[in-house]
Amino acid sequence: MIKKLLIPLMLSSGDVLVKGKNFGQHRVVGRMESMLQIWSDQEIDELLLLDISSEDDSSSFLKKVDLACSVVNFPLTVGGKIGNLEYARELLRSGADKISICSKATEDLSFVKNLASEFGSQAVVVIVDYKWVNGSPEIYAKNASVQILMDMRKYITELQDFGAGEIILQNIEQEGSKRGLDERIVSFVEDLIVVPLILSGGAGNFDHLKGALQHESVSGVACGSLFYFGDNSPIRARSYLRNSGIAMRKAR
Repeated sequence: MIKKLLIPLMLSSGDVLVKGKNFGQHRVVGRMESMLQIWSDQEIDELLLLDISSEDDSSSFLKKVDLACSVVNFPLTVGGKIGNLEYARELLRSGADKISICSKATEDLSFVKNLASEFGSQAVVVIVDYKWVNGSPEIYAKNASVQILMDMRKYITELQDFGAGEIILQNIEQEGSKRGLDERIVSFVEDLIVVPLILSGGAGNFDHLKGALQHESVSGVACGSLFYFGDNSPIRARSYLRNSGIAMRKAR
């Protein structure tokens, strides 16, 4: 049985970490140094760190990745503003295990292929941001501001064909809502998925995690608000899920 993952999500903006709702309304949730120590103490499975700062300062984010890798001892996926192979290479050299892209993949699918050829598919994660429009999941880019006129099923297939080693599906309208993860999308794509599939956006309690992870094709869940607001923790979540019959990756 494939063991499932819980992946805290950190959004880096300037000198602080933020969390928002529907890709906006960001509020400060802490500083990276303290949150990294918390995640390390919680023995999380993986960490997803995304640069959403308004400044185009790759050197600043590289320093944050260096810091993260000096503190944590679990896999780290980083993303945000990755538009060329050299920057991806610098992030991996800084200690990141995987890099994630979103908007760049919608603009140039060959970039996914180039990343996979250069670093291996296991290091390439593609985040797909989407909304349901008239009964269909529509892809968006540029912080959910631009609709991409591309069929979701065709896009998922092409991403895998071009070498994406992992896909994160993130429902824009659920993000930060704590109303629950979008399980509807699973049935829409599960027959296509041959790589690990992560759901993101909307987890508000442990039952939401359970519902998503019960799907065989879902490998894990990425969470922000669930762990930032309230007294929930990855350790408690993992215990709850195990007691509910979900096979979870064993902590270190």
